[in-house]
Amino acid sequence: VDSAHVFSVGFSMGGYFTHHVGCYRDDIRAVAPHSGGTLGDLSVCTTGHVPAIIFHGTVDPVISEKCDDPAATPLPSFPASGTLWAAKNGCKNTYSTVPETGTGGANGQCYVYDGCPADGQVEVCTFTGLPHCWAGGTDPGSGGTYSCTAYSSATELQWGFFKKYAW
Repeated sequence: VDSAHVFSVGFSMGGYFTHHVGCYRDDIRAVAPHSGGTLGDLSVCTTGHVPAIIFHGTVDPVISEKCDDPAATPLPSFPASGTLWAAKNGCKNTYSTVPETGTGGANGQCYVYDGCPADGQVEVCTFTGLPHCWAGGTDPGSGGTYSCTAYSSATELQWGFFKKYAW
């Protein structure tokens, strides 16, 4: 194992876990939670800056997009995870929006936070109409439940993010 390049990626409850790993494990270089919530307060984290790319669908019936999407109306007393990670890492609370259209034509956008330190970039990618599934993923064994092939690939987006900000 290349101990200088260990990343945490997780979906759903694994997304929750990935947020926690980024908060408490200083041996993790970057995190990419997908369709999972986060801690309500990242000031309790024991890690320094951690690059984070976060993914969520706008019609996820399991985990509200309000948990992650900085453009959504936040849950009462609970800022979106992108906002929390940006504050933890010392980024500005502003961001630029980059459109993401999948090979199947499904739309999304990534919010790239401004003014982040070199070792603490934060990005949130949301996908219009994406339910509780992995963006761009296929799972033939799920009967289509987790097959969201029309969207930009979260796998490719996170790998590009890791190579750019955490290598």
